[in-house]
Amino acid sequence: MLKSKRLILRRPEIEDVEEILKIHNSEYVQHFNAMKIYEKEDMLKDIINDRDKTFYIQLIDSKKIIGAVFINNDHLRYQVNSVCLSYYLAKEYCGQGYMSEALNVVIDYLFDQGKEVISARAFVGNEPSKRLLLKLGFVLEGCLRKAVKGYQGIIYDDLVFSLIKDNDC
Repeated sequence: MLKSKRLILRRPEIEDVEEILKIHNSEYVQHFNAMKIYEKEDMLKDIINDRDKTFYIQLIDSKKIIGAVFINNDHLRYQVNSVCLSYYLAKEYCGQGYMSEALNVVIDYLFDQGKEVISARAFVGNEPSKRLLLKLGFVLEGCLRKAVKGYQGIIYDDLVFSLIKDNDC
């Protein structure tokens, strides 16, 4: 479990399925994430199988889950100790600094674990995510054109960002 001023970042539990399913399947989250709509059984499998790669974002005060951060393999790098972050937040909690706060904690955790590079990707047109990554110190590496088929079959260009612990470029 990780903590910040307003948030707890914790591993998923079976009991979280209904709360996270509602956020995951929302049109707002689906629009800029290449994820399928889940049935409850699919989400339960992910909670069990991907528990060690996921943090749920929970408000300290109300204990309400408001989003998630996922730590995946960085498939664009070879033999480098790197990971790729993805994340989402319930619409009603956007623009309040929660994701910035959560990612700062996760980034510190990952660098403390010895990661050399943390990458993240955002679809072209997802300006809030792009601004967030730049605010956190990520560098835009480039754009993968026609990279991801996502929401309603739309094919998106994908911006690739990276953060290096001792950023020297």
